[in-house]
Amino acid sequence: MISSVNGHGVQDALSLVVPFREHPITRTIPLVIGGKLGINGRIPDDQRMALLTAGFDHVFDHDEVPAFRALLTGLGTRVVS
Repeated sequence: MISSVNGHGVQDALSLVVPFREHPITRTIPLVIGGKLGINGRIPDDQRMALLTAGFDHVFDHDEVPAFRALLTGLGTRVVS
């Protein structure tokens, strides 16, 4: 989970997601971003799509907390060793 509080989440996340997805160890780990992703409130659909296309599995804007909680509940608990 990547969280943004400063309103620059879209720009910062795009530079993060590419190396994350290119690395063999992290390429299959679910990657979610949420928080204050844009400085003007909700991010436009094209920015949301850019994040998804770049490799994020889910994008949650600051007002989508219930949807984020539902995702977490659906994940359950996993143990990896």
